Amino acid sequence: MAYNEARRWSSHKEEFGHGSPEGIAAPETANNTVAETAIVPLLSFGIPGSNSTAILLGGFLIHGLQPGPMLFQRSADVIHSLYAGLFMSIIAMVILGILILPVCVWMVNRPRAYLNAFILALVMSGVYTIHEGLTDIGILLIAGAVGFLMRVLRFPFLPTVLGLVLGYLIESNLRRALVLSGDDYSILVGDWISVTLLGVAALFIGGSVLKRLADALRTRRRAHAST
Repeated sequence: MAYNEARRWSSHKEEFGHGSPEGIAAPETANNTVAETAIVPLLSFGIPGSNSTAILLGGFLIHGLQPGPMLFQRSADVIHSLYAGLFMSIIAMVILGILILPVCVWMVNRPRAYLNAFILALVMSGVYTIHEGLTDIGILLIAGAVGFLMRVLRFPFLPTVLGLVLGYLIESNLRRALVLSGDDYSILVGDWISVTLLGVAALFIGGSVLKRLADALRTRRRAHAST
């Protein structure tokens, strides 16, 4: 999503896919903000925003801490320590990034065959360690084959990736909200925060559609003018 938004608003779209600094910085910046944003619903409502914060929720409960609004009053020292740890982690990531940057540059300049084999080995080992089963490896290979066919047939990757990644999150959180509200869908627009978020989402979607229509109309006018 971050890469797509950076490409959509960039004035140098032709550089994306060829090592554009904007295309590299946008998804990495978004990735670094995931941990902080996932902690917000955990601390405020006791709802983990990611798998890692679900583990953190278990740690809180083991130590007798109940995440929610009262956590800020009863255990303010824990919240302050958590914020300090997040701030220090950002500084540590900057230092680590500067230190490993030469190594990353060296790796990128290696032959593509060696680099692809190394990445594939890391991906397969990471997938295997989740459930320690060969079924996940098979799913990985099938997904890779499907992705290769999509690239050959020029199908866009982004909608598929968004559906796979965000589909489960949207469904699980929608189900959780309906359980809390007793199957009352008005909870989705019951307060100004929900309405604001839905409005922002509608603006992004509508803006993207209008921008594409404007670009297509501009291209058509240029074609007519040239003829």
